[in-house]
Amino acid sequence: MVGAALALDRASPIDVRAAYRRTWSATEDPRPGDPSSGVNHETVALTADARWRDRFFLAGGARYNLLVAAWDDQQLALRWRLGARHLVSAEYSFLAPTFDGDSIWNVFASGSTRDYRLGYDVELCAGLRAHARGFARQFVDPSGTSADARALADAAPGGRWAYGGNAGADVRGGRGRARLELYADGGYGGWKAGGDLSGRWALFARPVELEGRLTAYTWRADGTPVPQTASMVGAQAGALYRMSRAIRAHFLAEDNLGTYYRVQLRALVVLEVDVTL
Repeated sequence: MVGAALALDRASPIDVRAAYRRTWSATEDPRPGDPSSGVNHETVALTADARWRDRFFLAGGARYNLLVAAWDDQQLALRWRLGARHLVSAEYSFLAPTFDGDSIWNVFASGSTRDYRLGYDVELCAGLRAHARGFARQFVDPSGTSADARALADAAPGGRWAYGGNAGADVRGGRGRARLELYADGGYGGWKAGGDLSGRWALFARPVELEGRLTAYTWRADGTPVPQTASMVGAQAGALYRMSRAIRAHFLAEDNLGTYYRVQLRALVVLEVDVTL
């Protein structure tokens, strides 16, 4: 492997880095006419980020895969802090699955995706925060896809787009925390919706912490031979016992029930030890 990078940072509000990387290996069991070696990976990449008065942050990057002669990674993210309690974010990403030149996974490589995301975070009061997220994802055919294959993809349930979002709140105190999350998405592949409520509370000056979680969601997978709507509800209860600064014992019990099973009990005990060698 050989590579090189040139970076400019800490000299201005803008940091920039350009990089090149190439790997190659000898041909395994060459046949007559085969080259003695081959390139496994060769890319050039550029990343940059900028900031202004701890309120405006912009970061981006792109990578060009010379081996397949195509872009396989493009990302752009913006964060804008509005006052002391509000944060708005926006993201764009383009990802195409590429693998080393000698990898069998190239046979299964699929089309790329474009993601568009928006987010909002707010601190409602001391210890209480809320957030909301939304996304849209476009599925892109790989180059060379035939017209018949494109028409088949257009006719698939949900088409070429997936979309959804989530919203929740997080509250923290001196001895515990709780979190609520609600989410839903649909489009390509089917749909799902659900929620999750979890919490932890410390007892007796923190040697014992109780924790619990309740989860419920419903979904429908359109890609199955017989699509159907399914649902699941799960509950967890547990405790953490701090035997010392370096030894902790975890206890967890869980039960799930839903469309595919009436009961699913689990119990788990874990002893955690910090060791320095």
